[in-house]
Amino acid sequence: MAKSTRAPKRAPGIGVVRGLKKGFTVTKRPITAVETKADDKTFVYTNAKSKRNRSHKKLWAIRSVIADVVGTLPYERRAQEMLKVGREKRALKFVKRRLGSFQAAKVKREKLTELLRTKKK
Repeated sequence: MAKSTRAPKRAPGIGVVRGLKKGFTVTKRPITAVETKADDKTFVYTNAKSKRNRSHKKLWAIRSVIADVVGTLPYERRAQEMLKVGREKRALKFVKRRLGSFQAAKVKREKLTELLRTKKK
């Protein structure tokens, strides 16, 4: 009779995956609410992970200066042309392909439409 190739059973609580809600034992971090204000916007972060990706005032200022000096990117110009013609959905799909996520594409489309509105005035 052949020997079994399965891993031997281990004592519980040492971090071996054995089913739902089982696995490597970790300590949960406490959820803390942190409020940040930047550029007339208020952000509330619920834990340290979401604080990691936030933009700072200095970084926002630098990015706005670069955007003013350099202008729009080529894909942004193409999306603006689509928005001028009235192809909002096509512009959204195009920007989504460039940026990678649907949420980022919606935000970018709104920024571009706002930019077009300010140009018309």
